[in-house]
Amino acid sequence: MNLHALLSLALATQAGQAPLTLDDALAEATRANADVKLARASAELSGVEVYGSYAGVLPRLDLNAAFGRNLVGARSIVTAFPTSIDPNTGQPVF
Repeated sequence: MNLHALLSLALATQAGQAPLTLDDALAEATRANADVKLARASAELSGVEVYGSYAGVLPRLDLNAAFGRNLVGARSIVTAFPTSIDPNTGQPVF
């Protein structure tokens, strides 16, 4: 039996309260026992690990999003003047 449970039992009987039953004493010892707390935490952790092991089996969905904007400075107009005229076609040559 745990030392904490024994002290609780002794204090309860000295304070004039009803003594602890065996079930109450065992429940108190179980709550205070570090090994039991460690076992409970290990069981909870194993449940998380089982869930994580499904990652290789379950489908995977990846989402990517992107947004961009190109800012262009002021536009300028370039005027082209013909440098000559093609003698065969009569069209201007730039």
